[in-house]
Amino acid sequence: MRANEFTKISKVVSHALRHEPTAYCLKLDDEGWVFLNDLVRSLKNHGFEDIEKEDIILMVEKSEKKRHQIVNDKIRACYGHSTSEKIVKQDQLPPEILYHGTSENNVSSILEKGLLPMDRQYVHLSGNRESAAIVAGRRKGI
Repeated sequence: MRANEFTKISKVVSHALRHEPTAYCLKLDDEGWVFLNDLVRSLKNHGFEDIEKEDIILMVEKSEKKRHQIVNDKIRACYGHSTSEKIVKQDQLPPEILYHGTSENNVSSILEKGLLPMDRQYVHLSGNRESAAIVAGRRKGI
């Protein structure tokens, strides 16, 4: 499978797992997981007739951005959920420094109100400046 196909699949999988699982006939559990076989079946019904479970596994393994996680034959999106059902996250000790990628237009509001998740369930923080810059660039349409 070529890189542009992985990108296309990744975007559809992200949409299904982060924003509209019901549009793909998927039901997320409390932590955002679905069975890989259920996702594959759904993708086959949404224009990816030739997709196999191995394609999804390879997409996740090759991804630089690590948007998805596979454990025990289940997959979930790691962040960015906007579904109405709250995704439960496990508490963990954060790194010493975290970064938030945003546009300059939002700085005064952030300083006044703090970081807010807006239309997502959680605030997206990055472990390094480079990742935060990518997120900020996306918000600017770069």
